[in-house]
Amino acid sequence: MGRTRVVRRALRFAAVGLLAGAALVAGGGPAGADVLVVDAARLTVLGFQFQVGVVEGSPQTPVGGITSSLVTLQDTTAGCQASDFAGFPAGSMALIFDGGCTIDVKHLNAAASGAIGVVIAKSAPGPLEGAFQNPGVIPTGIVSQSDGLTIANLFGGTATLDLRYHFDPDPYEFSGFLGSVDDPPTVNVGKAGRVYAVTWQLSRAGAPITDLGAITSVTSKSTSCSGFSDDPADSLEATAVGSTGLRYDAGSGRFVYTWKTPKTKGCYSLFITFDNAQVVAAHFDLR
Repeated sequence: MGRTRVVRRALRFAAVGLLAGAALVAGGGPAGADVLVVDAARLTVLGFQFQVGVVEGSPQTPVGGITSSLVTLQDTTAGCQASDFAGFPAGSMALIFDGGCTIDVKHLNAAASGAIGVVIAKSAPGPLEGAFQNPGVIPTGIVSQSDGLTIANLFGGTATLDLRYHFDPDPYEFSGFLGSVDDPPTVNVGKAGRVYAVTWQLSRAGAPITDLGAITSVTSKSTSCSGFSDDPADSLEATAVGSTGLRYDAGSGRFVYTWKTPKTKGCYSLFITFDNAQVVAAHFDLR
């Protein structure tokens, strides 16, 4: 069975003391613009989880997602004609590769054939981005080319698509994780039971955020090493070192969370949740 290749990078131990400053890289949209904040974006097929992007204009799924069989149309031009869905089992979801026509056309043809959801697989490497020209009629997500090929090889097993989001008129701009911790899709490789400093910067409309109240929680959960989760559901409070766990370091302009990693070896996702429901994640392979 194919498996999505991920980059793994070794972590350094957490250092005590001030951290060097770094330039802020804005993670939000332009000032004054409503920004789509993803609350859940995951596709699970036969127990394997895959990263999925929200197609702008897609309807949302209920909490917990929609579950059905997943039927693959593998030709890149498949889905452009209603006849491509001849014999399509109503009540299923469709995995369709992009190309040949717009994703609007493909998802409308799928919906007309009784599909309850669509997963668009990219036909070339690139970011998980897409947008309908007109509002969609059934939930539609987008996966990478490599994940699309992997899912197709799972031979149409039962799948759950969970796509939920909201629009924030004043989102936080997240710097990305700084120091030795890297952002997804990189997997941070470290030692189970050891301590690592997780650091980041926040701003809003260009102004630095320093208030610890902007951070609602820091949680973690065990996850499959073959499909890391970006969904914080069922995650537990992470174990911190020190009396407060989370602090703001004025010298470096960073939030600092000194994480005491679990002693059990395995893969984990660490989630930072902000007070506007934005969630960012970092992934770890602890050995």
